[in-house]
Amino acid sequence: MKKLFTAATVVIFFASCRVDDPTPPIELPDPLGDGFYLLNEGQMGGNNATLDFYDYASNKLIHNIFEARNPMETMGLGDTGNDLQLHDGRLYVVMNGSSYLEVIDAATALHIGRVTIPNPRSVAFSGRFAYVTSYAGATLDDGTLGGHVTKVDLELLRIVDECSVGRQPDGLAVVGDKLYIANSGGYGVFESTVSVIDLSTFTETKRIEVAPNLWRVRADGKGKIYISSRGDYGNIPAAIYVIDTATDTLVTTLNQDGQPVPVRFLGGDNFALLGDRMYVVGTAYDAEWNPTNTYTTYDLSTGLATGNFITDDTDAQIVSPYGLATEPATGEIFVTDTADFLKDGTVRCYSPTGTLKWAVTAGVAPGHIAFFTPDDAR
Repeated sequence: MKKLFTAATVVIFFASCRVDDPTPPIELPDPLGDGFYLLNEGQMGGNNATLDFYDYASNKLIHNIFEARNPMETMGLGDTGNDLQLHDGRLYVVMNGSSYLEVIDAATALHIGRVTIPNPRSVAFSGRFAYVTSYAGATLDDGTLGGHVTKVDLELLRIVDECSVGRQPDGLAVVGDKLYIANSGGYGVFESTVSVIDLSTFTETKRIEVAPNLWRVRADGKGKIYISSRGDYGNIPAAIYVIDTATDTLVTTLNQDGQPVPVRFLGGDNFALLGDRMYVVGTAYDAEWNPTNTYTTYDLSTGLATGNFITDDTDAQIVSPYGLATEPATGEIFVTDTADFLKDGTVRCYSPTGTLKWAVTAGVAPGHIAFFTPDDAR
């Protein structure tokens, strides 16, 4: 795609963006080199979501790159970032509190445009179209609020269609010519279905019964999708379920020593796929709601746990695990830590064998990572 900015380098003065950060000015290559974008969700209602970039060449996390590159966007990135995805050289940031899809040139971090979508949650892509789940929808017969999926033309940056699904749809994934949506019922009446949309007609063709309070959806590239459920916080435990997209049926549940997988209740990305492995950040609570965090690897061929993916005991340093990502090229595992959701969090990078390589301070509620290489911008 065309570059929007062609200068060899720019100098960014981060002190003007983060008065509490003593980092000196850094010369940032333009376009960017290998690294990853990090979405810090911020506090709900605080309008303090931020976008950082970790540059592999300098081994530094560049704080608040969006505001530094886009000083004319006086309100910054916006309120409550909820999802971050890279597609065809552009970065797409779902801003839940601000109710829009932010579009950014991935090679330069320059703002391209925004698409207004009420209460958006997650985004997925097929060709020139983006699909965004939204909690907004028509009032249903039982008086509860439904939800819908918005279809966005990425060339025009314009909404071209909507499809009603279940209550409060959240995660989603494209497999072939179908779109799978996890209906959460996040406003109190738990949903337990996955909606299936035919992309050629953009109509819902089926709902698959799974479990209450569905959340994240991941496709493995082999015809299966994995869906996390947070349960009902009572009798039905959190778990991860597997759907066969060839038959659109529920086929199995991952388990740990015969028990359902504990899945973290709040935000971020709680599981990631890498080849035939799945990494899961989970949290189990006792009767007094004291948390025990787990960092588990699963063999996708068997659905069984194979051990802790952090092997050097540094998981004890993590206060509140939130986001999880795997780097396909290196096999590295990234875990974000929100601490108390009020101050800056941390990103930790682990080797494929589970040893801590480095840790760096991020923004408030770091939750989502998108890996970038200059080849993505071509």
